[in-house]
Amino acid sequence: MSTNTHNQPQFRFGVFDVDVASRRLRKHGLNVRLQLQPFRVLVLMLAKPGELVTREELQRELWPGDTFVEFEQSLNAAVRRLRAVLGDTAEAPRYIETVPKQGYRFIAPVHVANDFPDAPPKKATRLALLDGAPVRDWRRFWPVGAFVGVLLAIAAALALRPAAEIGTVPAARIYTVETDQPPLNPSVSPDGQYIAYFSAEESASQLALYIRNLTEPKSRRIGVFPVPFPHQPVWSPDGRFVAAVLGPRTLFKVSVSGAEPTPVIQLTEPFGWRNKPVWNPRTNIFLSGLEVDEVNAKLVPVIAQPEGDNSDPCNDAAVVFGRNLFFCGDTLPGNLIRLIDDQSNEIRRFEFGSQPVFSPSGHLVYSSEESLWAVPLRGDTFEPEGAPVRIARDASDASFSNDGGLVFLESTGLRQQLVWKSRSGQELSTVGEPQWLITQPNLHPESGRILTRARQQTSDEWSLWLHDPALNLSTPIVIGHGGVDRPRWAPGGDQFTYSAHGEPHIQRIQSPAQKGSSFFKIHDGMAWIRDWCPSRDCLIFTRLARGNRDLWVMADPLKDSRSMNAYLETPQFETSPVISPDGKYVAYQARRFDQFGVYVNTFPVPTREVLVVNSGAHPIWRSDGKEIFYVEDGRFMMGLPVNTDSQFEVTGPAVRLFEHKGLGNSRSQEYDVSPDGQRFLVVKTLNEPKNVIRVVQNWLGLLQ
Repeated sequence: MSTNTHNQPQFRFGVFDVDVASRRLRKHGLNVRLQLQPFRVLVLMLAKPGELVTREELQRELWPGDTFVEFEQSLNAAVRRLRAVLGDTAEAPRYIETVPKQGYRFIAPVHVANDFPDAPPKKATRLALLDGAPVRDWRRFWPVGAFVGVLLAIAAALALRPAAEIGTVPAARIYTVETDQPPLNPSVSPDGQYIAYFSAEESASQLALYIRNLTEPKSRRIGVFPVPFPHQPVWSPDGRFVAAVLGPRTLFKVSVSGAEPTPVIQLTEPFGWRNKPVWNPRTNIFLSGLEVDEVNAKLVPVIAQPEGDNSDPCNDAAVVFGRNLFFCGDTLPGNLIRLIDDQSNEIRRFEFGSQPVFSPSGHLVYSSEESLWAVPLRGDTFEPEGAPVRIARDASDASFSNDGGLVFLESTGLRQQLVWKSRSGQELSTVGEPQWLITQPNLHPESGRILTRARQQTSDEWSLWLHDPALNLSTPIVIGHGGVDRPRWAPGGDQFTYSAHGEPHIQRIQSPAQKGSSFFKIHDGMAWIRDWCPSRDCLIFTRLARGNRDLWVMADPLKDSRSMNAYLETPQFETSPVISPDGKYVAYQARRFDQFGVYVNTFPVPTREVLVVNSGAHPIWRSDGKEIFYVEDGRFMMGLPVNTDSQFEVTGPAVRLFEHKGLGNSRSQEYDVSPDGQRFLVVKTLNEPKNVIRVVQNWLGLLQ
């Protein structure tokens, strides 16, 4: 074959097209860098799809003057670069098959420019079939009729649609997958035919796993499991299995064919809610930077967490350009996404966000401030190319099929209101006006003023709001800062603290009467203030420590001579500390024996840890120290009588006061209590929030 590129055809395969005359390779219409020799190897194979291209033929056409050794090295390097750009592997080829000692064969369907079909071939993936007219206002789009009817209508539209011009980026088309159950954490299969997702059962700690074939109108329930922290299920590269941690300690494989879930490995530590398994194209399963050895039923470290790096373990992985990459992000707002290359163990930190995932187009897609963002990465250095672009609001849990189809979860139509409830759960009064999202209410016990973290429907950022019942006034007092979190009143009510995510790990102290604020760095790692000492001379906070949480104390927070010391450091998990009104004890949430419970310890030196209840979260003391309130199962308000006069003791059984959805999730407290313990400040959802699964065809159109 001559390598003259004049009058050469244009080829298309998968999500790629090749313009031989201009020597351009495009992916989803965007140019992809490819060196000359790998490009010429590709063109030779595309000219003979499905046929063997021998090593002798490649040498004769492309390396005629080289020695055998030089040719072998050059050809092997060219094929490696080509596979890396295509996202292909020799072990599980999608495009280039190696014929040992003979040559290579291009195994994917190839179309020549004048033979591009008007509609996808019969074997097109299900996400590819979800195509049709662009939806301008996609947030309000609902398919008309049953799901099967939508597919038929789309197929009819395809028959009349002209082929897209080579090199253009088609408009994004977005569809909704209707489910009978509210979906959580959807994940699309590599071929785009199936979606796996969880759905909450009546108990907050029970989740059902479902698999949905996109050609069918109903989902299939695999089973109900004790999954306290839902995470995305992940697919095997061949799409035959789903991997999921079902229960706190067991990694399972679930067959799409309907067989019973098969345990893969028992974990030595409970699996955290931020970390999900990843099944990369090399058929390995990864858990937080650990590779699963199924044969020997053990976890093998793949990357080393650097000394001094206290971030959570890595929770995503991908094989990109022939290299293992680990994306490490936290679902807590404000954390940095870290990218680790296992060949060099080099770390790059960029962008605030969580749930990082690598798209087939070379973009890093992640969640931040209730939105999905995308930023392109350079193929050689993985550095960001350009600014991040928002691709969806009120969205999370992105996943991609091999052909670039995007699936994510969207929350719609949420309106909330602060309300007061009695001990019996009777609604007494409302506070402020309804807002789009309200979280983390904090009541000042003397003035009655309330701090909340909230976001307006038209805003992209969280703000801190001050609600003053005496003036019947609600005002945003801290706007933006790239995200704000966990407001806490200081005793006396003249100041408060909060976390500013735009400045990582920075805490601010501010007066409600002043626009400015002073700030300080509470710790080099991730940390969050949880409570003030009654005397105002210290703060107690939760510190992230290599995937766990410890309790630390800062002395003299209002002075320049601040000092920080560990209060409780264990291999376990401690969070949500609150100091008793007399300053003698700390109540906190901790994980012991694989279960979260409420504990009390002496303060300022921990000498005697007492288990208060063996389940529960987010404790709060009554102002006289005679009762501890806590949340059970995320929705039950509990009261426990206690005494701190001589030493701490529980004086009676816990009492269930009332039920209210959303009293506290795994990361934040969503209620507060009046000083006398008779009224409870909670966030009420005014309408039934709805999670929907969105399917996007030609998602790169969202970047335009």
